[in-house]
Amino acid sequence: MLETILGGAIGALISATTLLATGASRRGAENRDAALRLTIAVETVASRLEELHEDFKADRKEIFGRLNGIEQRLSGIEARNYK
Repeated sequence: MLETILGGAIGALISATTLLATGASRRGAENRDAALRLTIAVETVASRLEELHEDFKADRKEIFGRLNGIEQRLSGIEARNYK
């Protein structure tokens, strides 16, 4: 009788240990997958921000180039009008 109780307790302990190890392994894999997905998402956002930054720089260069040309023409007109 004692052997039966002891055997059942040992079996239950082995089962519980196995379930805990399996659960921990699964959680570890889920955590790794989540970290990988987040890393990829951050890299994607970073690359898109870099593209946006380059677009802003190109737009700014074009706008300031146009403004410079307008300023020079306006200065010429003002110089002719005040002579």
